Amino acid sequence: MDSTSDTLQQHQRSLLFVDDEENILRSLVRACRCDGYKIFTATSGPEALEILDENSIHVVVSDQRMLIMSGIDFLMAVKARFPNTVRIVLSGYTGLDAVTRAINEGAIYKFITKPWEDEALREAIGEAFRHYEVVDKNHKLTMELKDVNEKLERANDELKYHLELQRKYAERNVDVIRNTREILEILPVAVLGIDDTGMVALANNEARMLFGAGMEALVGQSIEEVLDGKLFEISRRARHSNKVIRERVLIEGKGRLEISGTQRMLDDGTKGVMMVIAAPIGSSGD
Repeated sequence: MDSTSDTLQQHQRSLLFVDDEENILRSLVRACRCDGYKIFTATSGPEALEILDENSIHVVVSDQRMLIMSGIDFLMAVKARFPNTVRIVLSGYTGLDAVTRAINEGAIYKFITKPWEDEALREAIGEAFRHYEVVDKNHKLTMELKDVNEKLERANDELKYHLELQRKYAERNVDVIRNTREILEILPVAVLGIDDTGMVALANNEARMLFGAGMEALVGQSIEEVLDGKLFEISRRARHSNKVIRERVLIEGKGRLEISGTQRMLDDGTKGVMMVIAAPIGSSGD
């Protein structure tokens, strides 16, 4: 980390010293004053807990032997209430059993023996801040990853929902198409669907009977090949009109037919034509 980034971090670092002897507190503050920390002090565990309640403290250094509350008891309380705060205890060799137990129980990060050396104290506190920042960064990354995973899970659920809707919609479309074809096949009028090139794309049973062709023979033919130019002219006019074109036309060999043509927009954006051809009611044919 470069010195600029380190300086910015140090301005945000907060440190709490806890000792029931004022002269010890002054010595601790003096040892770390040049490191740029925001330093708090307390003379007892309960007072320190109040400071922790009111401030964001990153590292706490506590003496072990205090009258109101021992350092280990205090740091155990800190662990329970402020688990992210890094905890260091100051202890003489006579308190090592309690310190070892506290380390094993995760109540403290490390301990510093009394009397301490200022440089060793500063190094231990600096390491504690770095530990806090790594853990905090990992926690934030974990929360961000959790948030991303939750968003991905929601997106996946939405995708499944929309895919299920599309599946049901497709099934309904298949049913509609099947029903439409069945209806077209039993209509008593000839129905022709013509694409934008003038080719027959759809023909029902009545159309095949009218023109004497099988489905394969009729579909794919030019409308000019199916009937004479009169039908083609009606289809051309219908393609370029927003209105339904209706005409009665006398076709050789077919008699007088009533032809309706209407424009329809195809899926590819081109314009086709739907033609309906029927003999007029009462027509005797020619």
